[in-house]
Amino acid sequence: MNAARERGAGRCSRAAFVLLLGFGATSCAGGADTAPERPSDSSIEAAAPSTARSSRRSAKAGDPRRRTVEKSRVRFDDGDTVDILWDGGEKETVRLLGIDTPEIAHPEHGLPVAQPYGERAAGFLEGCLARSEKLELLDRGQKDPYGRTLGYLFLDGQSYSVLVLRAGLAAESVSHYGDNGFPAEAAACLAAAAEAGPLPFEAPHEWRKRFRSYLDHQKAQRAAAKR
Repeated sequence: MNAARERGAGRCSRAAFVLLLGFGATSCAGGADTAPERPSDSSIEAAAPSTARSSRRSAKAGDPRRRTVEKSRVRFDDGDTVDILWDGGEKETVRLLGIDTPEIAHPEHGLPVAQPYGERAAGFLEGCLARSEKLELLDRGQKDPYGRTLGYLFLDGQSYSVLVLRAGLAAESVSHYGDNGFPAEAAACLAAAAEAGPLPFEAPHEWRKRFRSYLDHQKAQRAAAKR
């Protein structure tokens, strides 16, 4: 697995803005101001039925633990996933609970373009990390089907999941996956999502499903043209 990419400043201005039947990335207008090769959520959904994913994400694990994380050891890729480089060289990929942010481009996982607001959500995480002094990871040792730790990231005592939901740059995922043994944190996510109101982008899981259907259609057309 390759290390997750650390985004530089000005990510939105460097993004490739592609219009592809409504799937391309858009400009940075709107939204809020302004981390092993991990599978994208799109590849997970393609490989595992939603009922199986929900069951495994909600599986019981150990007691809750809250670990302090050095900011210099955090890397990120999109708006809801981070890598933590622990002492001794161990790398832990964390899928943040309570949220599902718009996709960034992952050509290696069949997503050649970003979902609208995907780069902006990743930039929001970048900004939150840059401004924070104290980082903590709250988890129970739960893993998703692809080995990613499931947990909440706290920045100076505030839940990042709540912050990005309030900013209107994430969909809440509690309704789909449950509270994962963190009822108070999950309730805070639901409240933040309700406070933010309607999102300016399509629900990421719906966008991934629609985009895969489009790619499958294109593949079938190419195969037919060769016959």
